[in-house]
Amino acid sequence: MTNHVTDDRKCLEHLIEQANQEKITEVLADGGYDGNNTYGFLETQNIKPTIPPPKNAKKATVKHRSDTINYIREKGYHAWYNKNKYGRREIVENTFYRYKSIIGAKLRSRKWDNQDAETLLGCNILNKMTNLGMPNSVKLT
Repeated sequence: MTNHVTDDRKCLEHLIEQANQEKITEVLADGGYDGNNTYGFLETQNIKPTIPPPKNAKKATVKHRSDTINYIREKGYHAWYNKNKYGRREIVENTFYRYKSIIGAKLRSRKWDNQDAETLLGCNILNKMTNLGMPNSVKLT
């Protein structure tokens, strides 16, 4: 959770440190996380970055970012999208949409610690509702 003026890239290292770093193999993020520093940090952690660069990206000082820019330039964005299964990110966006639709888009608490607890409580409620209400799907042949 951050305020509205905090840059996404500045939060990434702290997020990775909070998580179990040994279990993280890939970061799937939007273009707000794109940058040489992000790619460089993820490379030092042996984490694969799956982050689209902006359309006007020209040069990169980090190999993986440079490879991504060159791949998109040669084969196109849709080829990169499919190769990296970037559509998985839509599931994440849908989760935030569901949270904001059910729990609310604004926090009610004014203090940061209370906002943190309110967000965690909202996530737990949403997870409980999801577990209770998900259908059992089967493939018909």
